[in-house]
Amino acid sequence: MEVFGAVILGLHLLGVAAIVWGLVTQLRSKLRTATRWAVMGARAQFLTGFVLVALDYHDLYLWRTVLKIVLAAAILGLFEAFRKKSLPQRVYWGLWGLMIVQIGLASMISSK
Repeated sequence: MEVFGAVILGLHLLGVAAIVWGLVTQLRSKLRTATRWAVMGARAQFLTGFVLVALDYHDLYLWRTVLKIVLAAAILGLFEAFRKKSLPQRVYWGLWGLMIVQIGLASMISSK
């Protein structure tokens, strides 16, 4: 079971890396779009996050977990909504802000 948890955690971190990579590749671009990598990373992070919560449900801080799920849903929803269109400036930088808050929350949860 520990091996399965480690694999799921690795996939979760790959999802985060894919989202960040998708945002970084758009930094210098005038027309920003939701890249395929970012959309797939958001989906992977959302699904593996639920599996991680199910594996370690005894040690949950409920408000942090709910907030992280809401943030992940917001990120996924924004990427899905703008998948075929260009991202407005405020949406692009809002996604960066959501990712920073989410990574901060994840590090707070994992340090306990």
